[in-house]
Amino acid sequence: NKHAFHGMMLGNTKMRAKQAFLIAKKLQIPLHPYYTFHWRLLSLEQLKSLISAMPKSRIITEENKILKIIFIYSPELKLILENIGIPHILMPNEYLVIEKDDALALLITLGFYNDQDKDNQNNIINFSEEKLIDETKSTLENINSFSSVKIMDKSGTFVGARMGRPEKAKMRKLNGSPQVLFPVGEEGARLRSFQSAVESGKITSEFPVYFCIQCNAETVYQLCHRCYNEAQKKYYCEDCGLIDDQQCMHGEAKTFKKQEINIDEYLSCALKRLHTRNVPDLIKGVRGTSNKDHIPENLIKGIIRAKNDVFVNKDGTIRFDMSELPMTHFKPKEVGTSVEKLISLGYLFDIYGKPLEQDTQILELKVQDLVLPASKEALDETSLEVLFRVANFVDDLLEDFYKLPRYYNLKKKEDLVGQLVLALAPHISSGMVGRIVGFSKTQGMFAHPLFHAGLRRDCFVYDTIIPVFNGHQWNNVKIGELIENLNPQTIVDNFGTKEIKVQNYKTVGLDINGKTILVNINNFTKHIPDKIIKIKTATGRTSSTTLNHKFLVKNDKVDVIFANQLQIGDLLLLPKSVPLENKSFKEINLLDVFSKRTDIVIRNIKTKLILNDNLKQISLKLNINYGSLKNYYFRDSFPIDIFEKIVKGYNLDKDKICKFAKIAAKRDTVNLPIKIKLDNNFLEYLGLYIAEGYSRYNNSKKGYAQVYVAAFNEEIRKKIIKFGKKIG
Repeated sequence: NKHAFHGMMLGNTKMRAKQAFLIAKKLQIPLHPYYTFHWRLLSLEQLKSLISAMPKSRIITEENKILKIIFIYSPELKLILENIGIPHILMPNEYLVIEKDDALALLITLGFYNDQDKDNQNNIINFSEEKLIDETKSTLENINSFSSVKIMDKSGTFVGARMGRPEKAKMRKLNGSPQVLFPVGEEGARLRSFQSAVESGKITSEFPVYFCIQCNAETVYQLCHRCYNEAQKKYYCEDCGLIDDQQCMHGEAKTFKKQEINIDEYLSCALKRLHTRNVPDLIKGVRGTSNKDHIPENLIKGIIRAKNDVFVNKDGTIRFDMSELPMTHFKPKEVGTSVEKLISLGYLFDIYGKPLEQDTQILELKVQDLVLPASKEALDETSLEVLFRVANFVDDLLEDFYKLPRYYNLKKKEDLVGQLVLALAPHISSGMVGRIVGFSKTQGMFAHPLFHAGLRRDCFVYDTIIPVFNGHQWNNVKIGELIENLNPQTIVDNFGTKEIKVQNYKTVGLDINGKTILVNINNFTKHIPDKIIKIKTATGRTSSTTLNHKFLVKNDKVDVIFANQLQIGDLLLLPKSVPLENKSFKEINLLDVFSKRTDIVIRNIKTKLILNDNLKQISLKLNINYGSLKNYYFRDSFPIDIFEKIVKGYNLDKDKICKFAKIAAKRDTVNLPIKIKLDNNFLEYLGLYIAEGYSRYNNSKKGYAQVYVAAFNEEIRKKIIKFGKKIG
């Protein structure tokens, strides 16, 4: 059995290439799989390149044995050897070396090995015979036409799957790949192009309305598209038409209206501003704008983006997505940056303290320096190419639209080294500044671990109490409860993180000088559990955060460090004062405090709600369930929203009713006055609570709320009890 003999010869030891060749030739069977490479993965052009490189190579032999094949390095040849899966070495002096059995297997397969002349070792390699490629046959068929033994397909069919998130590096594009956030409506047709809209002569969509006094004409831009002077904002009411103020007798007017605009005029004005008649072959817009006022980008930006072949993201930015990869050290030759350029960027010494002179020296990567992806083999377009076009777009925009000097003035792509970029990650609203120091043949952004950590979210645990202004008032809230009440639903990443955007929310933060300031909160996120570190201070304060949450620490100097870097003995800084708004209060109105709470009720008002209608009529008029309304009257306990609806529906004097009313939690017997005076007794009680008190709330079916003040002094305890009875 030929096949049994073939397998038996291998046994438990590695068969040599010469043995495999002789057995295959003697028994007329295919070359052993160990010396069969993935030839089917090569194109005919790549096969031609490999065959043409063979006579130019240097063959090292000894005693009629092949020791090495040495090729002059080229990226194309390196890729060919990688694709067929043949072991090879890349030498520092840029040679590709294939050794011993693998070298012999390559020569045998390509038909260059001559085993006839056993006496003259110089003739064991035959490069004299020309290998002709038949374009009508496959790569494997061509190889078998000049190989002295049969070569089988080793590849077969590959079925692969990535484990984890795949690497990626590409420009981020919206659906349809628009170049400008300007609506083209239905007139933009399938491609949403301005060329299609121009054929229609108009665009129908929702636009804001401005009026230019100088041109005596309407425009959709804040700066007139004709003269570029500031235009007046107009508002639209369906009854009044265009008006100057947002409020009219019919309520609040819209900031936009659906209208037809003459796209020919807008396009010609844009080209006039650019001092050109040339229009890119294709300019793509969006079907309609999604911002609340339907404000469009200026069409000029789309023309310049199309000219530079870049695309717009939904927030008006141009983004290049890439995977994050950590790196702490590199060699200049690995990032394709010259020694002279790196010296100019501050890389003066290598890791051993020696002056930087060679491109093979190892350098420590500075914390905010980046090496960006530029793998031509793996990417349709590299970050090098995209960012070069983005820089040209910015320069054209500055010069042609804003009439300002160009900024980058790049002559070649390598000029990007040393430029600053902004790095963003999900869930953060501000970018981290990084500096480009080179490019790698990968699909990932190499940066220092600290840079990556700075990009990631830093979060509090559910029970962490933080001060938050919600647009109406300040509250110390549990961050988890606040986010649950806001109920984020928008999934923003592959990990299931949910986000909700908010307006007018603020909290307390620090500026770059360590001064306490108020900062805006733009969004809240809720994400899968992460590793948590619990910190306890010498005074008993505790805080639980993710490992990369930042803390201000003072030792010899003030530093910002991550939670997992804290050590025993570190001094954590707290703000000396908080810049909250200074207001004079004489009383607290609990109705305002609990206005949005569904578990709070108003009591002792049944007899004060003097209405001409009966309960049936009230329920019909105010769209309140009759059974529920009857229950509220019977118990003399009205939810706040029902109370507000009755007061507003019957135009009652709310302040007069509230003088007698009490406020309470549902299913609780404690009643409080709606207005509490801020007298000395109350402020003294408040001080005792801050010093020695705590509160807790349970929102189960039979929930409860408790406030407790610890006091060992009998006199203080009596004072607290007396105050509680008085206010209740």
